[in-house]
Amino acid sequence: MSINETVEQTLLKILEEIVERKGPGFHKIGDITSLLKLQLGEGWINPGGIGRTMRRLGFLEARHTATGTEYRLTKAKIAEVKGAAGDHRS
Repeated sequence: MSINETVEQTLLKILEEIVERKGPGFHKIGDITSLLKLQLGEGWINPGGIGRTMRRLGFLEARHTATGTEYRLTKAKIAEVKGAAGDHRS
């Protein structure tokens, strides 16, 4: 398993947790990145890279605010992405 796969899997778990705790809606990429850094213990993770990963996975609904970029998260979208990711990995 590559580091990208590990980051993607952990990212999807974190996104699920965010939606469970805070509900569906727009969530700041900076907050998502902070949680991912804590979970993986990797200092190189940054909001730009996580934003690219989220777009690559299919999270395309985003908005840019004065405090940073926010991505729209829903249970349905996360399940869709997890299903697609599972289909491409052996």
